[in-house]
Amino acid sequence: MKYIKNFLAFFQKTDRFNSKTGGADKTAEKWAKSDEIYVNKGFKVFWETLEEVNKYQQDMISGGKDPLEYMFTFFPDGKSLNNLVALNIGCNFGEYAPPISMAKTKLFSKIFVVDISEELLSRQSTITNKLGLNHIIEYKCMDLNQQSLRGDCYYDLIFSLGTIHHINRLEGLFEEINRALKPDGVFCMREYIGPSYLQFTEQQVNIINEMLAEIPENLRLDMNGNVKNCAWRATLEEVIADDPSEAVRSSEIMDIIKMHLNIKKANMTGGTLLDSLLHGIADNFEKSELGKEVLKRLISKERELIENKIIPSDYVFLIAEKRLGEES
Repeated sequence: MKYIKNFLAFFQKTDRFNSKTGGADKTAEKWAKSDEIYVNKGFKVFWETLEEVNKYQQDMISGGKDPLEYMFTFFPDGKSLNNLVALNIGCNFGEYAPPISMAKTKLFSKIFVVDISEELLSRQSTITNKLGLNHIIEYKCMDLNQQSLRGDCYYDLIFSLGTIHHINRLEGLFEEINRALKPDGVFCMREYIGPSYLQFTEQQVNIINEMLAEIPENLRLDMNGNVKNCAWRATLEEVIADDPSEAVRSSEIMDIIKMHLNIKKANMTGGTLLDSLLHGIADNFEKSELGKEVLKRLISKERELIENKIIPSDYVFLIAEKRLGEES
């Protein structure tokens, strides 16, 4: 049985959650309408909005299995899958957002969703009400750089999609996640763990530019008709000016999570080249057979370089369990 339709459409860089002190309002305002950022006036901007990329990511995440079903396999043997309680860190927009997909399984009695953007939460709440799932899904506005997850609620599943790389307070957050998990609970995240503040390495940029040079010019046109000739890499000042929380400590995430949770599985899913390579021109690779064929070759190239350890993976799908005896 498939629990999720188009679940992988939400395994994309949902960069809109938390920020450093002083930048929270800017972060919340920017990501209030994140859906319009990924697809601008019908033009697909980001790499993971493409169906072929979604297939690639599903294969890297779960070997082609349904991602939600895959997550459930990490629950301990014998755990009852009834009346589950979940926490979703970060709000995704649309009818196929992960909390909605989870609610439709009828395995969850309550799903709490926290996000820094009150407007985004309100928009998603409207969809939830329309679908008749408001008795299961509850939305709360929180800035996890300023507010703690500590409380009296304990969760069977804590899930986060592209949100944690916006959080500066990583040590505190992962300690709180560990505390909030039930002893037989599971933490799952799909996250960007590449260079902080999107300061991609010279190796990345050089390989991307070599790949770009081999792509036909008509596939390198952005929505305004400009030709993309080099890798997208904003300066540090540009990243911070746009969103002070963007990838604030992304390169540290893996080391810090190991200090607070027991990692059961960490599937590296790529994105090291495709994220920047397809930025702003992604839509072209679904418009023609040539574009689709070129995209398949690009995916194959990235995968080959990662498997041969020539480049690291900038994204991870991670499953972890509670580290017992460390609650404070």
